[in-house]
Amino acid sequence: MDILNKFMPLEAGEEIICHIEGNAYNISPNIFARLFGFIEKIFSILTGSPKRAHVITTNRRVIVIEIQKMFWIFTGSINAQSVMPRSIGSLGYQFSRSLFFFKSHYLAFNSSGGGTLVKSKSGRDRVYEMIKSIVNLAEKVTTK
Repeated sequence: MDILNKFMPLEAGEEIICHIEGNAYNISPNIFARLFGFIEKIFSILTGSPKRAHVITTNRRVIVIEIQKMFWIFTGSINAQSVMPRSIGSLGYQFSRSLFFFKSHYLAFNSSGGGTLVKSKSGRDRVYEMIKSIVNLAEKVTTK
C-alpha cells in the first residue's frame, strides 16, 4: 500500500489485516475541540480542503493517517499515527441518513490521542470488518 510506504512503513513481519478510507471528522468530547472541528469542516468545504482518513489494522497495531488537501489538489497536511491496541478507548459504528436517499456509515474510533469519525467509502460491512479486526487485535494483545 503506497500510503503506508510514504508515511508509516510497516515493520518486518507486519501484515495488513483491514483498511478503511473516508472523510474524517473530530469527535472529541472537549467542547472547544468540537467547535474548532465544526469551523474547520465549514472552512474545508469552502476552500476545497477535505480531510481524508485511512485507518489500517495490522497484526501489531492500528495506523491512522489523515491527509488534508488544499484547493482539492495540493497536500496541505499529513498526520500519521501508530495506535497501540492497549490505548484504544472505544470504537463503534454510526449511521446517518440525509434527504431520505443518502446513507452514511461511520467508524467511530477513540484512543488516548483523541477521537476520529471516519465516513466509510465502502459501506457498513467494511466498517463492521474494521471493528472486528481492531477488537481481535486488542484481544490478542490482552491475552499475551
